[in-house]
Amino acid sequence: MGVDKLEAGAFARDRGDNRVWRRHLLLFFALVALLIALYWQSWSRLVGVWQHETTYNYCFLIPLVSLYILRARWKEVIHLRPGWSLMGAVACLGAGALWLVSDVADVALGRQVALLALFQGIVLATFGWRVFWGVFFPLQYLWLMIPTWAFLIPSLQKTTLSLAEMMIRITNVPLYVDGLLMEVPSGLYRVAPECSGLNFLLAAAALSLVFGILMYQSVMKRVAAFVISLIVAVLANGARVAVIVLFNHWGGTKIGLAGDHLTWGWGFFAVIVVFMIWLGSRFADRRPEQKITMDDLSVTPRKSYSAAILVVFIPFLIATIFAPYGYAYMLEQDMNADRRVAFALPDKLGGAVHEDGLTSNWNPVFPKADVAVREVYAAQDGNRDLFVAYYGMQQSGKEVVGFDNSFIGHGYRTIAPARTTIITVNGSPLTVVENHLSNGNGMRLVWSWYWVDGQFTHSDVMAKILQAKATLLGGETRAALVALSAEKQMDAPELRDYLQSWVQQNFPVTGMLNGASVTLAETAD
Repeated sequence: MGVDKLEAGAFARDRGDNRVWRRHLLLFFALVALLIALYWQSWSRLVGVWQHETTYNYCFLIPLVSLYILRARWKEVIHLRPGWSLMGAVACLGAGALWLVSDVADVALGRQVALLALFQGIVLATFGWRVFWGVFFPLQYLWLMIPTWAFLIPSLQKTTLSLAEMMIRITNVPLYVDGLLMEVPSGLYRVAPECSGLNFLLAAAALSLVFGILMYQSVMKRVAAFVISLIVAVLANGARVAVIVLFNHWGGTKIGLAGDHLTWGWGFFAVIVVFMIWLGSRFADRRPEQKITMDDLSVTPRKSYSAAILVVFIPFLIATIFAPYGYAYMLEQDMNADRRVAFALPDKLGGAVHEDGLTSNWNPVFPKADVAVREVYAAQDGNRDLFVAYYGMQQSGKEVVGFDNSFIGHGYRTIAPARTTIITVNGSPLTVVENHLSNGNGMRLVWSWYWVDGQFTHSDVMAKILQAKATLLGGETRAALVALSAEKQMDAPELRDYLQSWVQQNFPVTGMLNGASVTLAETAD
């Protein structure tokens, strides 16, 4: 009797569940197609990072691996009952808002996170919580596609150097270390960012997660496999650097590992991976047989939704995907309008006067600014430089905070980490970023800050937030970077006093920035 019920339940599931799954899959693929079509530019930029940065080449495999894991578990997933989830639609709404803010502020990481969150929100909305938890791991595995790990490079460089130094000293080879430089009698080596081992670390993380989920049932074993793989990857990279230095020291050009150290490094890493897979497989757990119950075979969802609700739910879900793109498109038309900016620095500031013929070897680069102007002001105790990069309205690729912008100038290099300091401008405190530069002939001190949405800030992050706020809520769309500088044969404290005396009073920077005019350029008919 029990067998007859089970067979009858299976028949009902095959007949009814196929229709249910077909309906949900059809909506899911339609929404994913919409997501890809509308946000194609953001997706292509993400793939471009994978293609052009070798550290993230492995990201091309992440979707394929996720599909493989899903395929391996499909027999279990197919027995779950798909449903609908309003929480998924709400998640899409939040992810869409994040994408819009990130797009307006041109924050690539925010756009990437929002796209993946939108995709996962679609999964939850169109299949419900049961299926979402059933495919939880392959879904979350997709987060490895986000190229956001560059901040680990400095720490990994130091760790790699320390490990390589320890290993080299064991061999009694004479070694001198200075910063990220290692010198042995046969040559000088630098632990560059490419040698930090970030690519090995990320590849190890991706492989160990898959290995753990396929081989182990115990959560502790999965965590142990992940942690151990990361430790081994870091140790292996330190050993790789040590071997390169030692083999080139002992064998010179006859061995030549340094010439193609990345290729050799991947080969070395592959050997380590094979060994770790062999070792880890010795502790694999047997996967228990799938037991199908009558509850699994039921085709009736635990929570039913009427057709009237779905008539509202599905358009709302489509709107949460379409609305951010549509609003961003309208904003883009306004931001891309050709603007003419009239801005000039005054002839006199803070008791110093601009004189024709004064020159400076400091030339900041802000290539996309509407107006970028630098003037040298002379006073009895010496010259000071003022630089302003002015934007009539910020837009993607044309922003006051951007990778192409640099106030260091040609021929200069930083000689100390940037820091924040508080100065007094016209009697009011102002937090600025302080940089110390050198061109070999003397030291230059630079104070810089941003003017965005009518406010001063020294923070790149806050400048992006104010940019998004001004664009979305109709605030002050003009923006600028202001940088003060002086160069003398003196120490840092004296230079600070030297610049501070200039801006202490009669330095109307706010009025100067507000005084610029921005007009839309006339277009020919």
